Amino acid sequence: MSKSRTEGIIGLAASAFDILKRHSIPPYPQFFELIFDYEAGRNPELKSAMEAVFKADSGLAANDVRSLLDGHIQPKELARSSLPERMRDKMDAMQDAVDAAMTSASSFSGTLDNARENLERGISVPEMKALTIRLLDETRHTQAANRALEEKIASSREDLVQLQRDLALVRREAMLDPLTRIANRKYFEETLGNFINEARGSVAPLALLMIDIDHFKRFNDQFGHQTGDQVLRLVATTLKSTIRETDFAARYGGEELVVVLPETDLDGAMFLAEKIRRNVHDKKLLRKSTNEIIGRVTASIGVGIYRAGETADQFVDRVDGYLYEAKRHGRNCVVGRSRMAAIRR
Repeated sequence: MSKSRTEGIIGLAASAFDILKRHSIPPYPQFFELIFDYEAGRNPELKSAMEAVFKADSGLAANDVRSLLDGHIQPKELARSSLPERMRDKMDAMQDAVDAAMTSASSFSGTLDNARENLERGISVPEMKALTIRLLDETRHTQAANRALEEKIASSREDLVQLQRDLALVRREAMLDPLTRIANRKYFEETLGNFINEARGSVAPLALLMIDIDHFKRFNDQFGHQTGDQVLRLVATTLKSTIRETDFAARYGGEELVVVLPETDLDGAMFLAEKIRRNVHDKKLLRKSTNEIIGRVTASIGVGIYRAGETADQFVDRVDGYLYEAKRHGRNCVVGRSRMAAIRR
């Protein structure tokens, strides 16, 4: 590596550490990897997402980094997992068994050809006995190689089934937000597109809720990031326990969460959003170390129904506008189109 390239990498690393330090973010390896990728400019989507976070009033926080990791870096974990190596090992073992069976079969075929030639020219009784013993010996070797191959095939079938399960698990983990254990933004964007395609071919409405935890930065600043994480988990758990099995909840980024409601009109979506708002408000936030009640969590919610011809981004942007309208109305309320649920504090 050239001296100039080395100096460039050192400069990027220094800049990445400076960003982590400036925003009081622990320099964990995965956090450093994210910021280094951003500084290097190798991922345009990550760069755009990072700059949007930097422009926000709350600045960059550990939760933002986790969300960005989940959306832009974590999918690489699939490539880093042991699955590819295990699959190579299984394939190598299968190839060895096939090679052994083919070698034995080739040897047996050669022995048979030799025996045919000897029998055609005529051989003595002692030679016949020796040939018979040789044929029996070759037969045993071929049978053993075939049995080994059959066992390896049977074993490999079981291994491949397990590998498929493991692969599905790894993919599922790559689509979950590690903190809240609901879907991450990448999975949400993929899934919303599917819901929209279904809605375009149906007369059933499709609703979207965008949820923002009120004054989330205050929890982090006053009680620390662990309490902030606790707040996110509390709201995510509340979402999962309130929505239907056919609904889809995800962490959109930072303190924002989303819920997709298939076959739901505006009245139904407003009703569910208000139920979520109440359920969140009714939860008491406890300090884990002392069980001390340190406050209540509230949420602002924007509600929208998909409009024919909209792209997914347009749909999200419009509902995001309703969310910010709810925040402008004093937070802890639900806004959909021009309708607003009663504000309760």
